[in-house]
Amino acid sequence: MKVNAPKRKVFQDALDLLAEDPVEEKTEPVNGIVSLPVDEIHPFHDHPFRLYEGERLDDMVQSIKDYGVLNPVIVRKAARGYEMLAGHNRTNAARIAGLTEVPAIVKTDLSDEDAYVYVIETNLLQRSFADLLPSEKAAVLVARYEKISSQGKRNDIMREIEVLEETCGHDVHKSQKSRDGLGEEYGMTGRNIARYNSRQLTGYRRNDIGFVFQFYNLIPDLTVQENIQVVADIAKQPMDIEEVMKALDIDKYKNRFPKELSGGQQQRVAIARALIKNPKILLCDELTGALDSKSSRNVLKFIEKVNEQFKTTIIIITHNEAIADMADTVIRIKDGQVASCTNNGNKRRAEELEL
Repeated sequence: MKVNAPKRKVFQDALDLLAEDPVEEKTEPVNGIVSLPVDEIHPFHDHPFRLYEGERLDDMVQSIKDYGVLNPVIVRKAARGYEMLAGHNRTNAARIAGLTEVPAIVKTDLSDEDAYVYVIETNLLQRSFADLLPSEKAAVLVARYEKISSQGKRNDIMREIEVLEETCGHDVHKSQKSRDGLGEEYGMTGRNIARYNSRQLTGYRRNDIGFVFQFYNLIPDLTVQENIQVVADIAKQPMDIEEVMKALDIDKYKNRFPKELSGGQQQRVAIARALIKNPKILLCDELTGALDSKSSRNVLKFIEKVNEQFKTTIIIITHNEAIADMADTVIRIKDGQVASCTNNGNKRRAEELEL
């Protein structure tokens, strides 16, 4: 009996271990992100926004079923579980999709004012101000001008939100004062076109972007003036057609058809057509690719004149290194990637180029 006692003790210890409740493993945060049970997360106590419904909700649910919750929600510890700050729609969709946990970032020592910043700003990252209900707009304005504007932490919170939050392809309404003020200071609109939907992008291209094609793309059955007038008729604030034709020295050809013009003359008509709608940006694709050196130089002189006279930003796509010497900034692309971006300290006039 005594001889076998140590063996019996080892055997008994093993049985005791097997009989004990398994030790619950604690999930360690990864980059500050933890998994939290959906049932322990409760809506923000003063959440002013309605949750997604219909097709938008269905799309989010399906996306979560396919890929999971890609971006963590933001919560703060509450007396009972956690209070949601950012991610009400994701958590709701995750619950519908059958998930029991979601990735989350838990904020501590957060004041009610700071918490409200998360709630307001993350919702505005996901929908435009115009899409909000009157009650939601009121909540935003009150928060912006009575609570948020005086907070020293607001900028830090906004930077964190922009890193963490997934936006949904809508026009983003941020602080009108900061974004528009900055845009005005640097001659920009303050709009973020990366989040435009297809309809907004169409309007942006129609009103703010002019295109000049390598092979002109003029309408053969219309005269010079009629080719330009077609675009002027759909532009919001078209320029004076006579002024544009005169600036590009094509007013004397206004009643001619494209087939009656040389390549350089046709390209000037194409430039006039793009310029007539007074675009913010003029995109020129291989502007001189179909022209001889003399015609190329003449067209580039007119492009130079457009830039200086009408203050139009011009982007030229070209394989001709000489043309790059005209530019303020030169971006080189290789295999679909930006290889370099440099400021041109030795900018040259069109007449100085060796074409």
